[in-house]
Amino acid sequence: MQSWHCPRILMGHVLDFLQDRRIHYWRGGICDGAPHSKDVVDRKGWVAKDDFVDVLGVAQTAPGPIAVNTSVYIGYMLRGFAGAAVSVAGCIIPPSIVIIMAIASVFDRISSLRVVQAAFAGIRPAVAVLIASAAVKLGKPVVRSGGELAIAAAALVMVSFFNISPALVIVIAAWQAL
Repeated sequence: MQSWHCPRILMGHVLDFLQDRRIHYWRGGICDGAPHSKDVVDRKGWVAKDDFVDVLGVAQTAPGPIAVNTSVYIGYMLRGFAGAAVSVAGCIIPPSIVIIMAIASVFDRISSLRVVQAAFAGIRPAVAVLIASAAVKLGKPVVRSGGELAIAAAALVMVSFFNISPALVIVIAAWQAL
């Protein structure tokens, strides 16, 4: 793991997370896991692969965007409060703010256009496939036995069909695994 001993290195990490948000902005939720994993586990070596799945679990239960939560958690793991602060700065500054402001300024005017509605109708199934693909990629190293597969399936049913809070499902799954 890298040490963060000087402002220059902290600024480098702001730029790392800033670049990551610019590249992967259009993904959301669990889909952020795969690109984040490739970056922070494989390329930078900040977190071990097995630990990254735990980071995603914690980030998913906290309020807010999972990419920001993941970045905060990793920043905190690496360098405490300063690391968390620069990770947030890298995730939230310019790309997110500029893009959201631009979209918000015109969305009400264009959302009723036929072409925009058709585009969203085409995007929805693709987003579902991206989420499923990310779940499979992240699940492969985690689900290693029939028992773990049963826990994963039960968690899916509880969240998807019974609207049970993901945080509660995580607590139940952790208790069950003990």
